Amino acid sequence: MHIAWATDLHLNFHKGNKAFFNKVTRIGPDAMFIAGDIAEANNVADFISDMEATFDIPIYFVLGNHDYYHGSIKQVRSEMEDLTRRIDNIYWLPESGICELTEDVCVVGVDGWYDGRYGLSDTPKLVMNDWQIIEELKPFYKNHPLLLSELREIADAEAALARVYLEDAAKRYDTVYFLTHVPPWIEASWHQNQHSDEVWRPWFTSKAMGDVLEDVAAKNPTTGFEVLCGHTHGAGWLRVATNLYCRTGLAEYGAPDIAGMICIKNS
Repeated sequence: MHIAWATDLHLNFHKGNKAFFNKVTRIGPDAMFIAGDIAEANNVADFISDMEATFDIPIYFVLGNHDYYHGSIKQVRSEMEDLTRRIDNIYWLPESGICELTEDVCVVGVDGWYDGRYGLSDTPKLVMNDWQIIEELKPFYKNHPLLLSELREIADAEAALARVYLEDAAKRYDTVYFLTHVPPWIEASWHQNQHSDEVWRPWFTSKAMGDVLEDVAAKNPTTGFEVLCGHTHGAGWLRVATNLYCRTGLAEYGAPDIAGMICIKNS
């Protein structure tokens, strides 16, 4: 089974979309993983539907922060639930739960969110667009303590959901692929061949997610966990434990591409 995986496609830029669609069609994978930032709130459902119609393969995906731009988290997630229920080949992973790939391998995932627990989160030297154009965050834009509390509440809820899926999957499968958007560790937060600095780090990592992954992996030493994430647009590979690995996908605005290929052998 050959799976193409990608992240941060930003198909709403349109530039490069035709080349990307042609490349995936030419390669002809058996399935596709996408680790978020597919488009924006008003068109992400359309682009996912277009990919399914064009590729005619299962598409397993999570959402990123850009997928909520100029909309609301609640509204977009409701649309993803509807897509997943209506179209057989579309799997928004928080809705789909554990998806079996072979008898020994499955994929699970949650969107995730950055939690500001690494770096200079108390005195931010930058402003994320998220805070101004996502409905749930706009009310807190000018009150940073409340904003940080809201971000951590979202991140912690995502991590708690991930724990449920990961623990259940570990009981039934030898290998678990886990898709999430935000890197769970500082060492997985890559940009231009370097780890994100202390200014960007709070908004490019989810400590809550990393803690859950490490705990579940430690409690299930015979299960292999492969984490696929994005968000930072830099490529990197990290070994967290003997049974826990993380790949962060390379991406560029206006140049959507496959970040890598995964080969899963049938038992």
